Amino acid sequence: MLGNITLRVDGVNLAKTLQSLKESYDLKSIQKLDSTSTKLTIPINYYPKIIDYFESKCYNVHVIRFSPLLRFCIFLHNFWVQIVLLLICMIALVVLSNIALGITFRVDNEQCNQQITAVLHSNGVMGKWMSSVDVDMLEQSILHDVPQISLVNIAKRGCFLVVNYTLKTDAMTIEPSHSGPIVAQSGGIVSKVFVVRGTALVNVGAYVTAGQVLIADYFVDKDGNTVGCPAEGQVYVYTWQSNTVEFCEDTIEYVPTGNEVTCSTLQFLGSNVLCGKQNIPFEHYSVETEESYLCNVCIPIKIVKTHYLETTPQRVHQDFESKLDALKMQASEELLRQIDASLVLEEKYTISSVGDVHFVTYYVKSESLIT
Repeated sequence: MLGNITLRVDGVNLAKTLQSLKESYDLKSIQKLDSTSTKLTIPINYYPKIIDYFESKCYNVHVIRFSPLLRFCIFLHNFWVQIVLLLICMIALVVLSNIALGITFRVDNEQCNQQITAVLHSNGVMGKWMSSVDVDMLEQSILHDVPQISLVNIAKRGCFLVVNYTLKTDAMTIEPSHSGPIVAQSGGIVSKVFVVRGTALVNVGAYVTAGQVLIADYFVDKDGNTVGCPAEGQVYVYTWQSNTVEFCEDTIEYVPTGNEVTCSTLQFLGSNVLCGKQNIPFEHYSVETEESYLCNVCIPIKIVKTHYLETTPQRVHQDFESKLDALKMQASEELLRQIDASLVLEEKYTISSVGDVHFVTYYVKSESLIT
């Protein structure tokens, strides 16, 4: 695979040695240079064995020429060449991870996915820096150009744009369940407003609180008159949710000392018949209970042994930095059990400390319906 290598062998009585080699190896060519020197070409995979053979016979061997591929492999083996290639790979990795290179979809609808892909390509997002991709503008373009979609969300994940959307259905024509206005069930920053009937009182980007009127139960006609109507529509908001995990570097653990006091109690039909003295001379202790029956089910006599095991408090120190990754995972897992992971738009961690007590907080930004 790596080609051939050409050698020059110096020594006397080479003819007999080369004849012996030809019987064992496929020598490509043999050319006598003078009375004591011979040039021969061999496959590279024979090189170690042939070199050992010549050296065992006290011949001098010199490499004259490598194949181009083998020369390139030797070049790559150079330490500084490897350092340069490693730096190039790292730079390429950083650059490529910040460029929009692909699109992934959360919804399996080939027709809509193709239309959305066409819209994104027409806006020239592929190959652009992620920081320059205007997600809000792309969402508006998709809603305008793909009529089957009622809601769309685009999130940046590494070098990919992750697209999640909702198809229009008859359910979007919301039947009014009340005749009054639509109010917020929870707070957040408004991300999308869809009005079927009524008047929107909030805009995208506004902060709303629970109980605030979002869509009023009236509209203004062309003559400027206010006309009452059932409010129908949907309002979505961005919300931040968090979960905090507490970690103390110095904790107190109670370690058994080996001292033990046992008290026995005789029970019949669940009632104590005879109780042993419970004089416990320990300040700190743990309790273990052991039960055993003396008779069968007909006469249920049971002995309950209570073991009081002395313990002593001991201060234990744990390094916060070594536990940080596990704390982050614990904080995120507890919160993500309550949230649909597909709705997560952004996530971050914060760390705060008070003395030797540390607080790791995981934040998640998601989009939810509040009407």
